Amino acid sequence: MAASQIETELSTEEFNTISVRDLALRDPRFRLALEKAGIDCCCGGGCRLKDAAKEAAVPPDELRRILRDAAEQPAVPGGNDDWKCDSLERFLEYFMNFHHKPLYEKFSRIELYFIPIMEKHGREHGVELNAFQHEFQKIATEMVPHLQTEEAKLFPAFLAPEPPEDLADLCRRREEEHLSIRRKLRRIAAMTCHYRIPPYACAAVEALFEELRELDKMLKEHIFLQNNVLFPRA
Repeated sequence: MAASQIETELSTEEFNTISVRDLALRDPRFRLALEKAGIDCCCGGGCRLKDAAKEAAVPPDELRRILRDAAEQPAVPGGNDDWKCDSLERFLEYFMNFHHKPLYEKFSRIELYFIPIMEKHGREHGVELNAFQHEFQKIATEMVPHLQTEEAKLFPAFLAPEPPEDLADLCRRREEEHLSIRRKLRRIAAMTCHYRIPPYACAAVEALFEELRELDKMLKEHIFLQNNVLFPRA
């Protein structure tokens, strides 16, 4: 279904009852538009769109305009995978190959960037750089065991012939960890002015900020797909 058709069918009744999750999963353009409007699609996907708009202080008419504009944008590359209808095996294989492995690599690469940057810029900009590094390390320290638990317990539980009784609890605990990661991502985004390159930046600092920006995007995608596609299958 085309995005423009979806927007046209979003009646007043549906606007008042549809969840953020369901709208975001219809088309990636809607998800991007909602996030830009300050509506959390990752950890707030279960909220009704009407309630989420009110919490974000976005008037209904303004949100309708935002969605209408989003429907007119070019399709998002790679955004047509209908994970809700796909097999769990394919979904989890995708997660291992395109989320877990790249995240492990990203954490290691970012940590290495801080070493020469602190040596070069630590004297003049050590306070802010230390703050960035500390927040990043908290994310990495929390996410690595999170990923390992998914691999060792969560994913096998979903693929088991008989799902274990604690599957819903496993999902709930991962959701709580997702909330914690989202809070840390917001803090590091605020600290870096949403990853704006600072005036003193050398090539290494520019690369670090780009890596942090990509990490932010990767983690949001990880959280969105698990909270809104995987966990509802439990």
